[in-house]
Amino acid sequence: GTSSAASSMYYGETTETYSHGGSKNKKMVSTTKGYQARSQVPILIEYANFVELSDFADAVSLLRLHRDQVMQQQQQQLNHRRLDEADAEGKSDTDDEVDQMKNVIDASWEKAIQDNPEIRSSQSSPAKVKHVPFFWHIPRSGGTSLSTIFSNCLSLVQASSSLTSPQIYARGEDEALASRFRDPTLYVVQTKGHSYVNVDLDSVEGVQRAVQGGLISKELSDVVLVPDVRLGSLLFGNGQDHIHSDNEEITGTEYKGVMFALFRHPLDRTLSLFYHKQEDRASVHYDPSMEIYSLVDWVNSPGYITNFMTRTLVGKLDNQIPLTAVDLDVAKEILRRKCVVGLLDEKAESMKRFARLFSWDADVHHDSLSLLQGEAAASRAKAERWKNQIVNDEECEDKLLHINWLNKHRHPTLLEGSVEYKIVKSKNSFDLELYYYTKQLFEEQYTQLGFDEDDL
Repeated sequence: GTSSAASSMYYGETTETYSHGGSKNKKMVSTTKGYQARSQVPILIEYANFVELSDFADAVSLLRLHRDQVMQQQQQQLNHRRLDEADAEGKSDTDDEVDQMKNVIDASWEKAIQDNPEIRSSQSSPAKVKHVPFFWHIPRSGGTSLSTIFSNCLSLVQASSSLTSPQIYARGEDEALASRFRDPTLYVVQTKGHSYVNVDLDSVEGVQRAVQGGLISKELSDVVLVPDVRLGSLLFGNGQDHIHSDNEEITGTEYKGVMFALFRHPLDRTLSLFYHKQEDRASVHYDPSMEIYSLVDWVNSPGYITNFMTRTLVGKLDNQIPLTAVDLDVAKEILRRKCVVGLLDEKAESMKRFARLFSWDADVHHDSLSLLQGEAAASRAKAERWKNQIVNDEECEDKLLHINWLNKHRHPTLLEGSVEYKIVKSKNSFDLELYYYTKQLFEEQYTQLGFDEDDL
């Protein structure tokens, strides 16, 4: 879609360059202003089932514009009240001016909404679009700890995988629990204080079972966590489904994922994954055959996926398939258009943004998702969350984020300039550039998605 006039006013035109293979190349840049595509690189069809972040950026921009207009109106009214209104005719003129200003502002707001079809249709029919929080778990990037925060601090029901959730990974130790994950009927199970839908989204078979059981259409979970974002996109089918409410069928409901993720420096992530595979017997990643490998042996072996993030996003997980500069552009564009970026190095700020985006923090004034669904839908969602006493426990979250961050392991570090460092870096050249780009997005999204102001 094209950016609204409001967002074009708020955001400036952006250009960027990228370097790869020692040369610096100019990217194709669109003349469109705002949060729209800076390049003409198309992204894969699988990502059509995820919300375009430009929709949120447009909504935030419209709210800023409307708020500024209201503030101007209030100032105008204040100035009028300060005038000498002793003369009755003068008072009448003043009232007329105030009414005229109000009508102009209301007309401006209506025009802004009319100029943005996505917001217009969403506000007129809030029940027809359902946004599903969709977390892409990149291994050894904080996803397991985030899952624990979802359960312990936010009381969220998760649809997850063995890779993300140790409780699901260890279900084989409890045959009664394991049998529930084979049941064709989907429902919520409790295990070790966590609430999960009885699915494992680690494989094609697991995702197919979730689709057949109606995971998304029956709205069984509060958040979906997957290790393969493209595989996870299959959960949404073509976006259209049916839901039932109070025994009354509502047809034509559209479900879209809102992708978010935590990103970690690729070299740190590789090193952490290596030692988990080699030493942590309780880890889902543990591989006893790794005990004879050195780090260099492993990254040079067929079992190591080079440039894991880029390959996952563009669907080229086979190392035998070479990556190109175009693949890197596509991966960047997917993240820019579709993913709310968090950084492991900024985990507290990242969690704050996620909580606000999805209204998981009871203190937020206006969660970002409600911008596309209207005030009535936002009020209903917030009232329901309060009713169920699903309230963000800041002390719990702070403890897990800063004191007991799960899976913190001490292991040797890579010495910059060493042979090991150079080899691991050479295996992750695309991911390194993609990671630096996520840091740029993290800064941009602070204002573009309205995280900079509490009253949006």
